Amino acid sequence: MAHVLKKNSYGKSQVRLTKVIRQGERHDLIELTADIELTGDFAPSYTEGNNSSLIATDTMKNTVYALAANHPMSDIESFAKSLADYFLEKFSQVSAVEVNLRQDRWLRIGQN
Repeated sequence: MAHVLKKNSYGKSQVRLTKVIRQGERHDLIELTADIELTGDFAPSYTEGNNSSLIATDTMKNTVYALAANHPMSDIESFAKSLADYFLEKFSQVSAVEVNLRQDRWLRIGQN
């Protein structure tokens, strides 16, 4: 009996990112946690033990850091879109990307 892999996906979760945005005298702090799930043509890794089509989870983590370095972070939605677009454009075996970002809010302490 042949086994059929119907859907396969994997990813990297709990990627913590802190970015300081310097605007003259004022510095803003952005703190995010990213979860990335890739869906695509990864069946050979499950059915044949061939991992050549997989993107390493450390690559996913490092991609978050690399893209954040040049992203203005004006809103987290545009950063999530940048991450999804990167994986879809760079890796032909990826057919869908789910990016979940959670932002921890930082509040300024008033000066006396």
